Amino acid sequence: NEARAYDARATMFHNNDEFEKALDDRNKTIELDPTNATYYLNRANTKNFMEMNEEALVDVDTAIGYGMTTSDVYTIRGIILADLNRREEALSDLSKSIEIYPRDGNIQKRTSRCTRRAG
Repeated sequence: NEARAYDARATMFHNNDEFEKALDDRNKTIELDPTNATYYLNRANTKNFMEMNEEALVDVDTAIGYGMTTSDVYTIRGIILADLNRREEALSDLSKSIEIYPRDGNIQKRTSRCTRRAG
């Protein structure tokens, strides 16, 4: 599938800190498969790394709108909300992520960090 190929290449670019190239490929994946929630979540993550947080929030909300309810979607939205200084909403999403996948120590660390910043 062509969209998956672009997604794989975007992930490679993202992991190599080539965010502009990653974003170009993320946009192409959504153009090819506009109802795939995972592609919106991936683009939100890339946009967050590029500090395009308002746009990233739209993408993650779109992923949720398409039915994505994984711990990853709430973790990424929580991080984006924290970066936007929306601490209470961030804590709510990070807590929801912990409820879904309680064994993820990274989520618990982010929640603690967010709580300290809010306090």
